[in-house]
Amino acid sequence: MQARTLSRWERVALGVILLLAMFSRFYMLGDRVMSHDEALHTKFSWYLYSGSGYRHNPMMHGPLLFHMTALNYFLFGVNDFVARIFPAVLGVLLVLSPFLFRRWLGRGGALIASLMLLISPAISYYNRYIRHDTPNMLMAVLLLWAILKYLEEGRSRWLYAIGAFFALLYTTKETCYIYTLIYFILLVIPFILNVLRTRWARPNLLVPFLALVVVLLVCVGVYGLALTQGEVVEQALDANTRVAKTIVPWWGNVALYLALVLVIGDVVVAYFGVGEATLRRMRLFDVLMLVGTLTLPLGSAFLIQLAGVDMMNLYSALTTGSLSGIDGASLTITAFFIAGTLALAAALGWWWGQRRWLTAALIAGTIFTVLYTTIFTNPVGLLSGLVGSLAYWMAQQGVQRGTQPGYYYLLLMPLYEYLPLVFSLLGAGTLAVGGLRRLFAGRPASTPDTGTAEVPAGTEAAAVESWVDSGTPFVTRFFPLFALGWTALAWIAYTYAGEKMPWLTVHIALPSIFLAAWFLGRVAEGVDWRTWWKQQGWVLAVALPLLAVGVTVFVDAAGRARVALSGGLATAGPALAQLDPLFQAVGGFLGAAAALAAVVWAWRRVGNRPALRVVVLTLAAFLALLTVRTMTTFNYVTYDSATEFLVYAHGAPDVKIALQQIEDVSWRTTGSPRDVKVAYGEREYTIFSWYLHDFPNAYYYGQTPDPVQLRESPVVIAGWPQWAAVEAILGDDYQYFSYKFLWWPLEDYRDLTWQRIKNALTDPELRQALWDIAWKRDYRRYAQVKGRTITLQQWPYRDEFRLYVRRDLAEQIWGYRLGSTGAATPIPQATPLGDPYTGADLLLTPAATISLPGATPRDVAAAPDGSLYVTDTQGQRIWHVSRQGAVLNSWGGEGSGPGQFREPWGVAVDAEGNVYVADTWNHRIQKFSARGEYLSSWGALGQFNRGDINGEGLFYGPRALAVGPDGYLYVTDTGNKRVQVFDRDGHFLWEFGGAGRDPGELHEPVGLAFNSRGEVVLADSWNLRMQVLLRTGVPVYQWSVPVWSVENSEDKPYVAVDAADRIFVSDSSHGRVLIFDAQGVALGTLGMNRGLQFPAGLALTADGQLFVADPHAGTVVGFTLADLGL
Repeated sequence: MQARTLSRWERVALGVILLLAMFSRFYMLGDRVMSHDEALHTKFSWYLYSGSGYRHNPMMHGPLLFHMTALNYFLFGVNDFVARIFPAVLGVLLVLSPFLFRRWLGRGGALIASLMLLISPAISYYNRYIRHDTPNMLMAVLLLWAILKYLEEGRSRWLYAIGAFFALLYTTKETCYIYTLIYFILLVIPFILNVLRTRWARPNLLVPFLALVVVLLVCVGVYGLALTQGEVVEQALDANTRVAKTIVPWWGNVALYLALVLVIGDVVVAYFGVGEATLRRMRLFDVLMLVGTLTLPLGSAFLIQLAGVDMMNLYSALTTGSLSGIDGASLTITAFFIAGTLALAAALGWWWGQRRWLTAALIAGTIFTVLYTTIFTNPVGLLSGLVGSLAYWMAQQGVQRGTQPGYYYLLLMPLYEYLPLVFSLLGAGTLAVGGLRRLFAGRPASTPDTGTAEVPAGTEAAAVESWVDSGTPFVTRFFPLFALGWTALAWIAYTYAGEKMPWLTVHIALPSIFLAAWFLGRVAEGVDWRTWWKQQGWVLAVALPLLAVGVTVFVDAAGRARVALSGGLATAGPALAQLDPLFQAVGGFLGAAAALAAVVWAWRRVGNRPALRVVVLTLAAFLALLTVRTMTTFNYVTYDSATEFLVYAHGAPDVKIALQQIEDVSWRTTGSPRDVKVAYGEREYTIFSWYLHDFPNAYYYGQTPDPVQLRESPVVIAGWPQWAAVEAILGDDYQYFSYKFLWWPLEDYRDLTWQRIKNALTDPELRQALWDIAWKRDYRRYAQVKGRTITLQQWPYRDEFRLYVRRDLAEQIWGYRLGSTGAATPIPQATPLGDPYTGADLLLTPAATISLPGATPRDVAAAPDGSLYVTDTQGQRIWHVSRQGAVLNSWGGEGSGPGQFREPWGVAVDAEGNVYVADTWNHRIQKFSARGEYLSSWGALGQFNRGDINGEGLFYGPRALAVGPDGYLYVTDTGNKRVQVFDRDGHFLWEFGGAGRDPGELHEPVGLAFNSRGEVVLADSWNLRMQVLLRTGVPVYQWSVPVWSVENSEDKPYVAVDAADRIFVSDSSHGRVLIFDAQGVALGTLGMNRGLQFPAGLALTADGQLFVADPHAGTVVGFTLADLGL
């Protein structure tokens, strides 16, 4: 048993660790640019500090972080450093927290756990990050400590501590539900085992109890299987927030309902079978009752969902504060389960222990209420905290935020947390060998070690056999098994969870550290260090690393020597460069041999068991040194570089460079650093709303900038969706600087297969390239192997912004900085506004040119047999031609009768060969057979706004149409600024769009096509952008195309998407076709010198040919995509 007080060396070690923890958590704390999420947390904390109040929103997680950050603003001022003080302080406390577990970890284990938390790359990074994960981890650790202390001592004060830490845990973030579930499972297991070891008052109920447990486990497994078969339905609450629900098969819901009934049945059978007096003497029962009753009301959202309430609507109502979107029945069900769970929790708690439960519940409720209502100023916060947090998590589960693969953490943990990963596995192996049976092999509960558990007055004594569920011996044996279960369940929970993000890695690393530290502490305490030193065991510790170095040098040099000498020696004698690797190989071999001899000698002196322990500890010390390297590099060198896989949706360093420029302009124009008028838009809102919070003249223009306000701003910031609109307003009076805004790590690990893994291991170049990334985050060799450009300047996963500065100011300012001392600010390189696609023409010769004399080919579509259908706008006809140009058929004529047209623009062909034509100024769609036989038509002139049921199936100048992957016909109703969807017989199904500039809204939509994910890729021409939308119209992303001509009514862009998701868009006025990748990054153009004058409609054939309709040239031009070289 460990001494209760710290020894002198432990106090010294604790002091050193405290100093190192404070230095590591606070050094350069404010240097890093805020990430996307950090900027939101800092800004909402600032709202609270500045008097604008705080309203709990489940999307922003719990209120604790915001209140403490606002307090720090009040005490220390407002800046990046202060914003991160709270998580940094809690990070220091987290590093020290293992000393609370010293009695169960052991002296060495507690010290090792603190050291591992100190140097953990992921945990140290997010301790310096204004997120909720650090408070979440610390409160989870403190809750566990209070639970174990109660099991050890049985004093009521630890129950009250459980209530306090439980409430604080639930004011952090939704991972508290995962912690609670894991803890509950790991406490239920020994409780059930103790129940089974106890003499039952009614032994005849034991068999039914076991049968119910078995059936319960089967039901849980069936429900788990049903979740994997469920259908996910997504819904966009706004442009930035998506929620989803999983529709589970009926048999899964039956299994879940049955499981809930079986839980109640098991509890009832155990109560009558074991007897109340026996249960009340079990401390595990006390903990389960307290945690269970505190959790019950917080889990009401789960019961509400089971009752059929739409959680997406409930979450939306709690977010907006409006209940208008919820029907009366759902409101009644919600109120019933909230009130019911509160009443049931109170009744059970009162039965269990009136004074103890009431005190713990009051402590928990006070903390919870004060924080969620912001000291009673926001009463709705109590409801959103009670129900909204879990509702948000369930609504987010199906969204799969981050869309990372299931093996995501299997990649991150070996890259960053390899130290706890290795030794937690060894600890798990040790426990597996030892067996679970030793857990309950201790003394009876009546021994002095069981403490002084309080039994409520009035409960009768029961003659039962002894059990062990409390006391120091139990907790000491229980703790490593708990750490093992905690680690295993954390891996399972976060791997299953829909959201997989790098910051969640810390919640797997934390239990792994406790398990690894327990194992290493046990190994260290098993060595008699005095005897080991006397027997020269230190030689083994020194020789082992030397042996590893010698072998490494030998293997590396031998490989280089084999390459150098493979071509034979130079004719004039071997060159030194040829022999140098050979000499190194010999040196490495001799060094390894000497070290091996020393290892063998020392091993024999100390014996097998001590030698094995030293090997383990030496390996731990080596991995710890590597971890220190990883941690320091990550935290203080590459902390905001996307070369790190934990840097995700992070602000690039360019943000602070731009802020420096803004201050330069402000000094020059106002005489102060922040009084300049700065305009910024929706795309860059999250980060710049924080950094411009103290600019009194900052102007947020959202997605639609006001021309007057914009031109009054000497500085304008715009993300790529607003470039075209902003530049159209600013004109030549401004110039811009291009910067990286947000970036993400490389994600080539997606879609891994065993073949890809095998190739990575067997290809020496690729293997070395991957090693360069893992060891030093160097992507140069990988870029060479893959034939790609991967540099920080041209990072593949980045979002950019432009800083527009009035031209006269830019010319005057840079070269000096008014109001500062020291070196002058370097002159930034500005870019004049212009055509972003100039000089990107691809050298591709047309493979075919089809001439249609006298015709004006506007659009073209490929038939299943490879032939082409072409609309002739002025000739009022449809041409059916072969790809060699032979005319197979034509039909049409001017008029409004069946088969007649008034400027047909768009054409599409379905899988059966039926031809659909957008008969533009007859405001209708006509359907023909493959031979041109008229089949049907629908539509008439009508000008309506989206959502008006009177406008369904009516058009105002439809320009394009396409058959979707669902077989439906999608028509751009250009004049009505919308897209209408029909079945192939012309029955209206739904519509999307509507006039406007916001995502999903449209202004003169024309061409559309579908990518490999079935999303609509749409040319939103007068908004000067491309939009990608779900087939229901929910916006996914967009990018600017600032070159289309709004003034030229004939300039209507068409779209095609190939099998590689390359997007082809016509730019008629500039005589070219623009080519983008799936994310909207420009790849090149097909221009006028490739046989195009005024390209319009586009069509792709199954064998990879692109055909372009050119109404000015009277031709249809074909290109072979395989020759693009992209």
